[in-house]
Amino acid sequence: MRALFARCENGIMNCITPALQAGQQVRLISGPFADQLATVERLGDRDRVRVLLNILGGLTPATLSAGDLAPA
Repeated sequence: MRALFARCENGIMNCITPALQAGQQVRLISGPFADQLATVERLGDRDRVRVLLNILGGLTPATLSAGDLAPA
């Protein structure tokens, strides 16, 4: 709910998915890696985003829904 309220301005939802760009830092807002920071690698089809997660000292690619991400 906090992530949804963070996207509201004066009680009105601005947009469901944030505008993302390659190289941008994002925070995962749901799933097993919630609150983890990642870097957008590229934008895909159908609202999918490929990100790089820093897991155990290495960069691991993952494809997620844009709705699961928020700008960091």
